Amino acid sequence: SKKPSQGGQILYAGKTTFHLLSPNGSAAFIHDASVGLIKCDLSSTTTASATSTTKTPFLQNSKAIQLAKCSPRGSYLLTWERPSKLDDNNNSNNGNLKVWSAANGALLQSFSCKKATLETVQWTHDEQCVFHCVTNEIHIYAANDWKRVGKVRSQGVASFSLPAHKGIDPNATVKSGEKKYLLTTFVPGIKGKPARVDMLRYPDRMGRDSSSTVVDNDSSNDENKVV
Repeated sequence: SKKPSQGGQILYAGKTTFHLLSPNGSAAFIHDASVGLIKCDLSSTTTASATSTTKTPFLQNSKAIQLAKCSPRGSYLLTWERPSKLDDNNNSNNGNLKVWSAANGALLQSFSCKKATLETVQWTHDEQCVFHCVTNEIHIYAANDWKRVGKVRSQGVASFSLPAHKGIDPNATVKSGEKKYLLTTFVPGIKGKPARVDMLRYPDRMGRDSSSTVVDNDSSNDENKVV
């Protein structure tokens, strides 16, 4: 039998390709190319409960996954696999960039993404909203039901960034009960034009061609107008 190294513990033994730890350390996710993505519960202090001997994947049809990350609070998993015309159930056009529940492994959303990256989908620090970068736009969804609540229009946008932790809002005072999120967008230089980085704020300062379903009832308040 395999013995853990001094001061450590073997969580899983197999043909593993990568692993990740949830932000609060309550679970480890391990990918076995012959099984899929497996979850090891680390919330218990007992060795037996933390060590995974199961060969049942936590995420269904997850053998092909090559990249994975957790959302800021660990409620969701984002995975990427090479695009495929058919999945294991012979279903087509299901998307290869997938969002899963980290609690029960349910598939919540999927997108198509040819490039091997996880940075096109990002959560706000509190996991209330999800931002998805597509051609010339960043779409914004409510994380609980994936309804689209807004978009950032930015010609040529190549990437964006959301802070993983809440910081101090450098803008004017936010009304009580309102949630606003800062983000930066990057547009690379092209045809003699310099590259550009913009700082925006959802939902009220997202650029002139952007939109949001979050509307301030006080139209006279300049602080909440789109600029």
